[in-house]
Amino acid sequence: MFSPESFWSTVRPDGPWQDSIYYAWIIIGIGALIQVPLRSLQSAQIRRVLEQLQDSMKNIPPDAQDAINRVLDHLGGASLASGIFGFIMTLIFYPVLLFIGSAILHLFCMLFGCAKNGYWATFRVSAYATSPLVFYGIPCLGFIAWVYSLVLSILGIARVQDSTVGRATAAALSPVVLSCCCCCGVFTLAAGAIAHHLPG
Repeated sequence: MFSPESFWSTVRPDGPWQDSIYYAWIIIGIGALIQVPLRSLQSAQIRRVLEQLQDSMKNIPPDAQDAINRVLDHLGGASLASGIFGFIMTLIFYPVLLFIGSAILHLFCMLFGCAKNGYWATFRVSAYATSPLVFYGIPCLGFIAWVYSLVLSILGIARVQDSTVGRATAAALSPVVLSCCCCCGVFTLAAGAIAHHLPG
């Protein structure tokens, strides 16, 4: 993670994929485990804010009062259980997501001419590039970890697929840009539909 150039030079494109998936599984598992107490703390903070809001507002409508009470009931005790459930689901589904994500990334590698050593080389890069994601559940730091993971993917593709950094950058950023465009399109359509149904 701290010396990517020297690490990627040791990764063989034809190496076994099993070691890389075990590595990524452990990293994501640790990240999900860190997230369990953080979710509990966040739930406790939200609960305190809602209780303060409830105390400060004397004339809350009954519907709003019922909604706040439902949220408070949900936050009490269920936060730890939901955190543990999220941890288990992450462990179960992450390998599937890694295979799918690697396939999408490899498709763009093929489009930009940086897929010389095949899918499993891209898969190994995707798995080993998860190193910073051990911090993905920590607010603010999680975003930095995700960006650095993307940088590691670019450097890894360039090295393991015997390509250039420019081609690897185009291949790694294309799915991100495409996802952002799709999300913006859906948001725009939803906003238009809501605006259409508003009176006046």
